[in-house]
Amino acid sequence: YLPAFIIGRTTSFTGVRTALDRYGYTRAPGDNPYAWTSLVVLPDGRELNFYYPGVALLQLPFFLCAHLAAVIGGWPADGFSLPYQCGVAAAGLGCLLLGLFALARMLTPHLPPAMTTGALLALVFGTNLFFYATHSATMSHIYSFALIAWLLWLSVRWHAAPRPGLALAAGLVLGLIALARPTNLIAAMLFPLCGLTAWHDWLTRLRR
Repeated sequence: YLPAFIIGRTTSFTGVRTALDRYGYTRAPGDNPYAWTSLVVLPDGRELNFYYPGVALLQLPFFLCAHLAAVIGGWPADGFSLPYQCGVAAAGLGCLLLGLFALARMLTPHLPPAMTTGALLALVFGTNLFFYATHSATMSHIYSFALIAWLLWLSVRWHAAPRPGLALAAGLVLGLIALARPTNLIAAMLFPLCGLTAWHDWLTRLRR
């Protein structure tokens, strides 16, 4: 999305295909050679991106910084040269840190600092989270982690002290979750169910 819309200023992905070929993209087998990039080439020659634009929106600040660096530094300003690759890497690590920040703020009131740190380290290095924050920062997983962590933190804060601003922020985050990976909309259940331990608690909350 970003190379096409921002650099090419078009809704067509033809320029993206040209850049991929120029960089030696290994084509996928079968009728759709660009399947590994999420592009589908339609029978009339047009391209369809079957992924939602949420990841692109979250990568946008990093992409703009990378584009500026490419223009100033003399790299090809095509969305794929070295500055853009560094921008994607920074986006993955940035979202990892944002997600960990939200979890740390949520855990700190309930756990000693050492236990909070240990829990976060176990999450990063005991799961595939570090892999998606570094090796596969172009995929939606690390962005989904950050967004769901923030939704959880906002849910905890709202139920502790309801405020319109917190509800608005939670709604914004939920919208980004849907745009990044629609199946993750199941995380919306975090907001109404946060902190419940029994069904009668849910009924009490509904009466309020």
